[in-house]
Amino acid sequence: MKQLPIAAVALMLGTLAACNQQEPASESVEDYAARVGSGTAAAGQSPARQVPPKIAQPKPGAAPGAFAPGTATDPAANRCGAPKVAPFLGKVADEATRTQIFAAVAPHSNIRFVEPGAAPRDGNVVPDPSSTRLNVMIDMTGVIRDARCG
Repeated sequence: MKQLPIAAVALMLGTLAACNQQEPASESVEDYAARVGSGTAAAGQSPARQVPPKIAQPKPGAAPGAFAPGTATDPAANRCGAPKVAPFLGKVADEATRTQIFAAVAPHSNIRFVEPGAAPRDGNVVPDPSSTRLNVMIDMTGVIRDARCG
């Protein structure tokens, strides 16, 4: 019978000892929610400093909402008329609404209504931020969600 080297035996004993250690008690979902909601920290942790975010004032010419570069809330998107689509955000993109969008963004006439799964011949809708084309983004329920140049 072969004898195992001392190092192998020590390694096995160490592994077995580690497996035998008990896991620290985990907190319940309710306890976690209460701790996070109250802003207190678990034992041994320092509480996270909560600082309210600073929200900048919208720039002149931007549509209302949180700023996102290239979208209707970006004043630079005036080159394609995206901010003018702001009154239509959240509305169903039916034929009447699409006609109203064409009238609202005139003289811009290069408009693409992008629906989920829509793709040109190459299989992708490729954005081009330098383009003056207006993309009106429509969600799966047919509601207008965004407008952006490209």
